[in-house]
Amino acid sequence: MVTQSLGELALGVLRTQVDALRAHEPGTRAGVDPEELHDMRVATRRLRAALRVFVEVLPPEAEALRQEAGWLGRSLATVRDLDVQLAQLQEWRVGLPEPDRAGLDALSNLVSEHRVQARAELLAVLDSERYSQFVASAEHVLQIGSENPSPLLAEAEAPRLIGRPYRKLRKSGDPLDAHSPSAELHALRIRAKRLRYAVEFVTPVYGGPARRFVSRVVGLQDLLGDHQDAHVASDRFSAGSSSGSGSKRCAPMSSHTCSNWKTMSTSRRAGSVNSTASRTVTPGISPTVSTCPSRPANTSRYISCRNSWFRGPQTKCWSPGP
Repeated sequence: MVTQSLGELALGVLRTQVDALRAHEPGTRAGVDPEELHDMRVATRRLRAALRVFVEVLPPEAEALRQEAGWLGRSLATVRDLDVQLAQLQEWRVGLPEPDRAGLDALSNLVSEHRVQARAELLAVLDSERYSQFVASAEHVLQIGSENPSPLLAEAEAPRLIGRPYRKLRKSGDPLDAHSPSAELHALRIRAKRLRYAVEFVTPVYGGPARRFVSRVVGLQDLLGDHQDAHVASDRFSAGSSSGSGSKRCAPMSSHTCSNWKTMSTSRRAGSVNSTASRTVTPGISPTVSTCPSRPANTSRYISCRNSWFRGPQTKCWSPGP
């Protein structure tokens, strides 16, 4: 284990995310590689998550910075959603015979037009005074925090930082089933993401066991992410079909593609959540997850309690509770 104060750990995490955000800004502006925008968005998400996880040891200005990180994340999300949709359309195109590709190409062109507009709006955000102030505020929070870091030991506080998002994830996920609304599945995805980030932030304290735990949470998060992407795309094309937007040549393929996304959404939903009546939680044992990367039946098959690697001071195990 690494011995350091919680303040030092928090500032290190914040510095990493701010640097990553700035490093991927040029690529995001260029718009050539979609992964640059994706990485900038991830850094923004992690920054916002870190500001939430470590709020108790950060200066008061951190809360306003967290709100602005949310604003930036939403600006990046619009273009990212369209990138994901274009990639999925391209994947489907490969499996179609040549005569059937024209309609899908027309649909891809329509999505590309939406992306051009969304990118123009994103560039306006990155060129804005508000964004410049956001970057300056991030540096200001880091500077203030470094002047008087919290002396609390990270090892002593880490179990509490992880336990809170773990319990919230189980509370949100255990009641869900295959008929639960998409909004609840999306909320569960957010819970999984927050737990993942919290554990990643304290990985310097726990090392390998924390990394293995994260790899399992990622499986649940990815499956729920596929569901959300399919749901967003289905809604977009349903709205397009009902409003008559796009060319007539697009309309039949739009209906077919919408059906594909609905099918994908349904399959991911069935894979993500079912009854968790058989779940067993052992008090005093820290969280881990079982191996089922391709088709998780429920939250507990990803997040169960087996190994005691999260320990507080004097080797006291963290108990996630029911």
